[in-house]
Amino acid sequence: MKISKVFAILTLILSGVLILSQVLQVNAEFDKNKKPATNFSYIMKGKITFIFTGKPISSVIIKAKNKKTDKVIETSTNSKGEYTIQAEKGIYVVTPFSSQVKRFMPLFHLVTLYTNITGVNFVGNIK
Repeated sequence: MKISKVFAILTLILSGVLILSQVLQVNAEFDKNKKPATNFSYIMKGKITFIFTGKPISSVIIKAKNKKTDKVIETSTNSKGEYTIQAEKGIYVVTPFSSQVKRFMPLFHLVTLYTNITGVNFVGNIK
C-alpha cells in the first residue's frame, strides 16, 4: 500500500474521531443544563386477603423500606384490602403488619421499583 493511501485513511479516521468527540462534548454540555428529576416516583399496588376465604383484609399496615436509604414509607389497606405506595426508584422490602392476622404469606416482598407495579399481594391466616 502506498504511503499516500495510508495517509488518506489515517486522515479520514482522525477526522471521524474529531467529529465524534465534538458531538459527545455537545451532548455532555446539553446534559449538564438539564434539570434532574428530583421528585420522580412510581406507584406500587397490592391487595391483602384471607388465605381460605379470599375476603379482603382492611386496616393492614404496609411498610416499604428502601434498602439503600433505609427510608420507610407506610400506608394501610382500605376496605377492599387494597393499598398503594408512591415511592422513588429503588429496591424495597415490603412487609404487612396486622393484629388480626396470625401470619402473612409471603412474609415480605422484595420489590425492585423502576416502573409502576401491581400485584404486590399477600394472603393472611385468621388469628
